[in-house]
Amino acid sequence: MPSSQADLSCGASGVTVNDHQLAAPAPEDSAVAGSEKMGRGRIEIKRIENTTNRQVTFCKRRNGLLKKAYELSVLCDAEVALIVFSSRGRLYEYSNNSVKATIERYKKANSDTSNSGTVAEVNAQRLLQ
Repeated sequence: MPSSQADLSCGASGVTVNDHQLAAPAPEDSAVAGSEKMGRGRIEIKRIENTTNRQVTFCKRRNGLLKKAYELSVLCDAEVALIVFSSRGRLYEYSNNSVKATIERYKKANSDTSNSGTVAEVNAQRLLQ
C-alpha cells in the first residue's frame, strides 16, 4: 500500500473482544423460518455504550474503511482521499495521491458546480478542454 496510508494497527490497549460480543442479536422478524443459511447477524446502528466494545468496533471498521478506500483507488483508478478523526481527536487518513491536492480538487469542483451544474457536467467540460 502507498506510504501515505495511516497505520493500520489497532492501537487498542491489548483488549480483545469476541465478535459475538459486538453484534446485537438479529431481530426475530428478519429471520426466515426454517432457514438453514448462515450469515452475519444484523446489528442495530446506534452508539455502542460499552467503551471497550466501541473502541474495538471503531478500530475494525476504520481498518475496513481504509482497506476499501485503497481497493477502490487501485481497482477503479479513482482518486481517493479519506479522513477520519477518532472520538479522541486522533487523525487517520488515506490518499492514493495527496490529501491536500484531492481537497483542493474537491473545492474547485464544488465551486464550479455552484455556477455551472453537476460534478459530471464539470468533469465533462474539463475533458473537452
